[in-house]
Amino acid sequence: MIFFSVGLPGASTSWFDAALQRLAERALGPVVMGAVDSLEDLASLLISTGASHMVACVRQPDARLRQIQAAAHARILLVQSDPLAAVADLVSTEGQSPVAAAKRVANACATQLRYADDPATCALSTLAPGFDRSAACPAIAAHFGLALDQQQISGAIETIAIDPRGLDPTAVQAWWAGLAPTTQQLIDGVLAGYAEYARHGHLGRFSWGREFFFLGDDHASTVSGSIDITGRSRCLIFGPYFVLPPGSWTAHIRLGCSREALGMAFFIEIVTGKQLGSSLVRVTADGIFKVSLEFVMEDFDNDPLQIRIYNHRAAFDGRLALLSVDIIPQVLIEPVGAEKRAELDLLLT
Repeated sequence: MIFFSVGLPGASTSWFDAALQRLAERALGPVVMGAVDSLEDLASLLISTGASHMVACVRQPDARLRQIQAAAHARILLVQSDPLAAVADLVSTEGQSPVAAAKRVANACATQLRYADDPATCALSTLAPGFDRSAACPAIAAHFGLALDQQQISGAIETIAIDPRGLDPTAVQAWWAGLAPTTQQLIDGVLAGYAEYARHGHLGRFSWGREFFFLGDDHASTVSGSIDITGRSRCLIFGPYFVLPPGSWTAHIRLGCSREALGMAFFIEIVTGKQLGSSLVRVTADGIFKVSLEFVMEDFDNDPLQIRIYNHRAAFDGRLALLSVDIIPQVLIEPVGAEKRAELDLLLT
């Protein structure tokens, strides 16, 4: 039997991986555990171990793994935790840069949200007030059909050596306060929508800084300032290779151009494995202009999203700057204060 444990990188999810393994071993005998984000990972682990039972630790599942899980109605343990704490944990334990860790966590969040509404999922929110990880274990055992009593469950999990707290909230906030404001802004932009989901159950908006995008003329360099558009028609900017959850979205792309670029046309497209939206924009005045594109992410579309910006024809002079990219759910739930809530309740009665 394969037990899927899904969650963000970090000690909190690792504790539940280990708990699921201990519970399964108590009920079924030896159980192996390994990292599985694709069918290839799963097959490799099964072949190399020859195991009858396995805990598959999933962090960023690909589309084919999700399709097989859905078709088989596979039971899933989903551990929902604080995305910022997961970033801090990766920086602390693996030495990743904060921005790289934030991108990894954001993409994991996007793929894992596909499990949230699946009836085969046992979802645990570690951010829920008074959450007790040990008290959640009987529900985990029941979800996977493991016939264990409370004494057996307590005995199974008491030997877990992993500290499930990872970095406690005070340590996370201290780490956050030590980052440069520009780094904080970049991280907050890519995680804000998922932090909103973790706390309130609905997605918020995202802001992708230009530092996540790459130069069309130098694929190894990220965008840091304005771009010289002189020369042939070509891709000027592309990226950022983020995965988004399924749903309808609007991208607001703000660009700035110099006076020399007047009359130029720019082609902008959004693509994953296919084109999701595009627009051809002609610049009629120097300054800032905004392009808005609507697009839809399908349930099993796990390909990273790219925004590509081209000059539509050859240019003799001019510069272009990417200012901001905001990604907003087309159904965006906004918090309601007490005064507005009373007004809303009155209208709805």
